[in-house]
Amino acid sequence: MTKTCLFLINKMPESELILTETLDALLTFSAFDLKVSVLLLDDGVYLLRASAGHATDEHGLSRFMATLDFYGIEPVWAERESLESRGFAPPDATRRPRLLDRRELPAWLRQYAMVLGL
Repeated sequence: MTKTCLFLINKMPESELILTETLDALLTFSAFDLKVSVLLLDDGVYLLRASAGHATDEHGLSRFMATLDFYGIEPVWAERESLESRGFAPPDATRRPRLLDRRELPAWLRQYAMVLGL
């Protein structure tokens, strides 16, 4: 049985080095037959804006999301309230991320064998 691991990202990385280390950790876990997912909440949702080519793409953020796509790290989840409070429009249902309501979060987290906060 494949173990599951959730990387919870709740803030913008302060440097490209931190972003690279986060990506390295994601790829390392996925290389060892762990099913890896990502949850963006609070200021972590700004990773989505950067991936869409906005001006905040100063630390290679679009590369981060593109690498997740390339290596098939999915699903990527985002907390709906975090997106709304930062003025993000809901994403297209056919694209990433999948949305999760804050009230669902505690029960939803129980499905993962490991939850790592970054």
